[in-house]
Amino acid sequence: HTFALRPSIGAYRAAAAQVSGVAPLPPVSGLTCTAGTNNWRITLGWTAGWTYDAVTIVRDGVQITSLAGTASSYNDNLAGPGVYAYQVYGMLAGQASLGAACSAEIVYVPPVTLTLCQIGQDRVARLTWTNGASTYDRIDILLDGAAVPESPLPGTTTAYTSAPLAPGVHTLAVRPAIGTYLAAPRECTGTAIVPAPTNLACTLPAESWRVALSWTNTWDYEGITITRNGAAIAALDGTATAHVDVAPALGSYTYQVLGVFGGQSSAPASCTLSVTVVPPVTLTLCEIDEERAAHLAWTLGDAVYDGIEVLIDAALAATLPGTATSYDSAVLAPGAHAFAIRPFAGATRAADAACSAEAPPPPPAGLQCSLRPTLWTVNLSWTNPLAYDQVRILRNDEEIFAGTGATTSYTDHAPRPGAYSYQVLGCLGSRCSDPATCAIELTEVPPVSIGQCDIGSDRVLQLAWSNGIESYDGIALLIDGLPAPESPLPGTAASYASAPLVPGTHTFALRPFIGAYQAEPATCSAAVVLPMPAAFTCATIGESWDVNLTWTNGWQYGSVTILRDGMPVAVITGAPTNYVDTVFAVGVYEYSIYGSFGVLNSETATCTAEITLVPPVEITRCEVDAQSTAHLSWSSTIEAYDGIEIQIDGVLTADSPLPGTTVSYTSAPLGPGGHTFTIQAFIGTHRSEPVSCESFAPPPPPAGLLCAASNSNMQVALTWTNGWAYDSIAVYRNSITIATLPGAEEAYTDTVDANGSYAYIVAGVLGDKEAQSEGCIVRVTYVPKPEQLTCHSVGTAAELAWVNPIAYDEIEVLRDGATVGIYAGDTQSIQDALPDEAPHQYCVIGRLGRYASDCASCMVQAGGIRPFIRGDVNADGIVNIADPIFLLGYLFRSERPPPCLESANLNNDTKLDIADAIWALGYLFREEKPPMPPFPECGVDIEGGNYLGCEIYTTCP
Repeated sequence: HTFALRPSIGAYRAAAAQVSGVAPLPPVSGLTCTAGTNNWRITLGWTAGWTYDAVTIVRDGVQITSLAGTASSYNDNLAGPGVYAYQVYGMLAGQASLGAACSAEIVYVPPVTLTLCQIGQDRVARLTWTNGASTYDRIDILLDGAAVPESPLPGTTTAYTSAPLAPGVHTLAVRPAIGTYLAAPRECTGTAIVPAPTNLACTLPAESWRVALSWTNTWDYEGITITRNGAAIAALDGTATAHVDVAPALGSYTYQVLGVFGGQSSAPASCTLSVTVVPPVTLTLCEIDEERAAHLAWTLGDAVYDGIEVLIDAALAATLPGTATSYDSAVLAPGAHAFAIRPFAGATRAADAACSAEAPPPPPAGLQCSLRPTLWTVNLSWTNPLAYDQVRILRNDEEIFAGTGATTSYTDHAPRPGAYSYQVLGCLGSRCSDPATCAIELTEVPPVSIGQCDIGSDRVLQLAWSNGIESYDGIALLIDGLPAPESPLPGTAASYASAPLVPGTHTFALRPFIGAYQAEPATCSAAVVLPMPAAFTCATIGESWDVNLTWTNGWQYGSVTILRDGMPVAVITGAPTNYVDTVFAVGVYEYSIYGSFGVLNSETATCTAEITLVPPVEITRCEVDAQSTAHLSWSSTIEAYDGIEIQIDGVLTADSPLPGTTVSYTSAPLGPGGHTFTIQAFIGTHRSEPVSCESFAPPPPPAGLLCAASNSNMQVALTWTNGWAYDSIAVYRNSITIATLPGAEEAYTDTVDANGSYAYIVAGVLGDKEAQSEGCIVRVTYVPKPEQLTCHSVGTAAELAWVNPIAYDEIEVLRDGATVGIYAGDTQSIQDALPDEAPHQYCVIGRLGRYASDCASCMVQAGGIRPFIRGDVNADGIVNIADPIFLLGYLFRSERPPPCLESANLNNDTKLDIADAIWALGYLFREEKPPMPPFPECGVDIEGGNYLGCEIYTTCP
């Protein structure tokens, strides 16, 4: 379209101003893309937004067709499955509308058509099919839902043969694919048979109906089924390879073994055999009891018997059921008998199982045992019920007689007292009757006769006797009713000598014995006297009125009695061998002692002791209090002295002597220093040893203590006035000793580690006493300033660096007196933008709480101006003769220029010339004025306007 604008005034019109533009062509609307479900076709449908000349279809960015402008749908036939994107454009006079877009996905893949699906006797699956498309990428073969090892097959494959399959029903499927798109699988089912067991063998041992089957499994069966003549007889575990069957009767049998897997049974493996012999039984018992009844027992053979015959002495005694395993007969006649066990099945009988046994004779009757007058003699008598071949007699299970069968009595001489059991047996041939029994006990033991029973002064018993027989088992010796240590004595002993006996009357008994049988005891009695105490001594004990009595006990007395001057002072029990007696006055004392044991008393032992000493006191307190008053206390080992004297530093006190009962003393105030106190007691003219102690009177404390904190460091100055000539001075800060000074010192300077309040005390020390002054408190507020501050410019910025001597809380930086910033206490460098090219002074302050350090300052100027020392022409950090020589070489010999031109401009004018060299020589050798600042320390040219530049100067930071 073209547009024109033509303004007018009255009838007059201006020339038209034209402009053109294109109106967009409306696109199609309602575009849909629909994919076919069983083909490769996508159908597009739309509504035209204008009357188009044509409609253009684009698939995946490529035009595929152009339709008439009236078209509203299109079928696109594709080459295979996939996702396809379409755009539809309306066209009018070469102009295209905006594209309408849609997309669709073809997922259909044509399936195969199965033509063969079978599993053969070899358990191999065979498949054939026709393909539904020629463009498959692959073909998947599935066995029971899982891909077979050969899968996937090439897309053109039309047949598959498997490896042998496990027995059971299987589902096979063929599923072609194109890319990720899968066709519907075509399935079929088949059954793989279970392989049969092999190598089946049937074995029947001789004289047995026990059939042993064995075979080889050709598969991992779940179970094994065994049949006999078509009937199942066993269901075994699938791993079984053997089985034993007992045939039910004589006859021919066919056995089959089948493997079971997955509900299927294999073909049977078969074998056949015949059972023709009845096996015999095996006897396990063949005996005749004392009542002459036979007892037979056996185990059955590997067969099923119809019955079992029992024969006694070749005559049929009984026919038993085929399951019987024992037989008990009626009473048999005495003598030997033959037995046979004969099983049968139908008319067929097994071989006999035979044995023999003897029936015993009856025992003798009326056996009696009686004691005869002769020592240890027994008479036996009985009646024989029949004519025995032999009669045997046993005493306590040992045979003592074997005689003719007509014997009916016997006399036995027993070897010693005791209980005896007798047995009499009648015998026929090798079999004897049960025993006839009787019992009797012989208890008599002859006693001894005592011939001597004496005790000498050595308290030893001498005993002698004669024995009633040649030898006993032993002789028990009792002293006062208790066995002697050596008891029992040997059975042939005839005398005895004891160890020393305790004092008193003793009774002795001798009782011989044989086994558990004892004779009547033979007794006698005799007496022992009580020994007296020995080695009795009396001795005084140190500085006391105690007398120590010691002795040696002559016996283990029940008690010991002690007498002083004939009067009892103590009766002590047990076995003591000393006693301490306390007397109440000096003098000579006679002591006596005797021991008691039961009702016996020993003779008396005596000794003498003399008391001459006065015991000293024992000091329990010795101290001087803060008011220099001494306090003494003591104790005494006696009740009272006649008097007590007190000395202080060797001088008797004015109030001495004190009463003899006094136990404490308090002095008048004493002078400072150590003092010796002596206490001496007396009774009449006798004095105790003096007892001494020492104590210390404290000195007066220092006075006028003053504390003053420094404004320039961390120090506190202390001053005071001493109140005595001390041994030393102790200085305390916050209750902790910080210094020990000579006793004459009256001042001290303390260096603290941090700001804060401190409490000080000084103490005068004399001996082990100290006197503390009044305290003082001072507050330290000093904060050290940052160290090693350096400043230099980097372009238009100033760089500052320093070292913190302590850990600050924060750091304040000022430029020309105004705060630049407050930084963390561990900051040690900053960079600050300079406002102009003029020189600026920086100040760095460390802060601790409300306390601040002095200012660490430096100068810096913008424009890359370096700090330097004026006059140091060669930049070695020293101003000397080398510097004017370096400058003259540069000015007149074309040698290298100074590294920092401004350092060679000594007069700070606008140039380098001979005047600067003359200035340097005048300063060095004529004591004329020094170079202009900065000198002699590092700095910058604060005037700025005459600056010549300073490229290199490394001496200053």
